[in-house]
Amino acid sequence: MIFIDNKYTKCYFSIIDKAKSTDYTGIYSELHHVVPKSLGGDNSINNLVRLSAREHYVCHRLLTKMTTGDNRRRMLYAVWAIVNQQTSNQERHKVNSRTYLILREEHKTMHSERMRGSVGANKGKKFSEDTKQKMSVAAKARGVSPQARSALIAARKGIPSHNKGKPMSEEQKEKIRIAALRRWGSLKD
Repeated sequence: MIFIDNKYTKCYFSIIDKAKSTDYTGIYSELHHVVPKSLGGDNSINNLVRLSAREHYVCHRLLTKMTTGDNRRRMLYAVWAIVNQQTSNQERHKVNSRTYLILREEHKTMHSERMRGSVGANKGKKFSEDTKQKMSVAAKARGVSPQARSALIAARKGIPSHNKGKPMSEEQKEKIRIAALRRWGSLKD
């Protein structure tokens, strides 16, 4: 059995059962795989259900609590994508700062373990230079900015970043503060 029998599993299937009898006409909704494809599910009509964006997020969050090991890691990546990755055909679910922090920490831990080769398909593996290059190309395709990429490369090589340890001028601090306020919507042009 891929799912643990716990209260989260009961809640998950309760949402799925309710959604099967709900009419989502005129409401934004998304298709959801009852048994995710990464856990052996398929695209059959019996494995697909229409959910509201909120229900979809909640179901993916529940899936992280009703699986273990490598399956949990897969479900954690899926819920992380729902919160972070922008797509043209799917709305992103907004979460509060506490939930985001919890997800971020879980994702970071699972991703670190996977990249170190201590869990999942990479357990005990060392990546070849060719594989590292492919991973780099994939990361670049996801939209990592050149500045962020160079900072990551420098950090990996132990090279200090361009301003690490240097004091900022008051003008620099003010520019950063204003940019942050604009990003958060507290300051309008």
